[in-house]
Amino acid sequence: MEFKLPPGLFGLIKNWLEKFIFLRAYTISHNDYVNRTSKLFFKELVDEISYDMKLASRYISNNEVPMSKLYFKTGKGNVYNRFSGYVKAFSGNVCYQNKIDLELISEYQVVIASLPSIPLKDIAIDDGGIYAAYSEITLSGMFYGEGGVIKEVHDNFGFPTYTEFLNSTWSRKWNHVWNLDFLELEFSEMRHSLIYTLAGPFAFITYSNTYVGFWGGIKKLWNKFVLNVMANEKALKVYWWVTMPLRVKRWQRHNKVFKSDS
Repeated sequence: MEFKLPPGLFGLIKNWLEKFIFLRAYTISHNDYVNRTSKLFFKELVDEISYDMKLASRYISNNEVPMSKLYFKTGKGNVYNRFSGYVKAFSGNVCYQNKIDLELISEYQVVIASLPSIPLKDIAIDDGGIYAAYSEITLSGMFYGEGGVIKEVHDNFGFPTYTEFLNSTWSRKWNHVWNLDFLELEFSEMRHSLIYTLAGPFAFITYSNTYVGFWGGIKKLWNKFVLNVMANEKALKVYWWVTMPLRVKRWQRHNKVFKSDS
């Protein structure tokens, strides 16, 4: 009797293997990115009130509805109980405006406001150059306090960066977007460490005073062998992923797994 695998079994095995090998590594890498980028750096706006914004990006968010957010933090001596104003994003002659009305209830409080009218960060690239969704963002408005205390503010939040599009590695798997910068860095460090150990610090220098005479020629050939064979990127990546379960355990022991996510 001829043995045949049920239809789709190869796909199921492939998906299971991918999840077994990749999923935990992808989770560690993405959580490392979230941990680095989710920190708030509050900027003083008035006495005892500071703010920060987190600007959401198109395509690389795992939130069902990606949206930028404004954060206000109040201090002990805060005398204001309300803020009314606008967050504005500028793109050439276009100004996107998001109305803000916040009640500042107490001391030592963080108030969060969603910014649905601010477009998601995005870039387009063509022969004319690189175009961003917007190039500047500001916060302006009035603080109101007891007894008619009023303070007008206007602050330039700055120019948004788009490094997540230009300098990061992303992958979409299992209905999730993953940032792979951590894995890319770890692989690069492993490869360079191997090259340094086997061939020394001058392995990448083709023309060097270290390659003189007979032994210099032997050294040059050895360096080429290390670079092109022993530290070949494609071959190393096979070893890298085969040994990934061990790496995951090591990263977990060194607290390189972060619980935040996006």
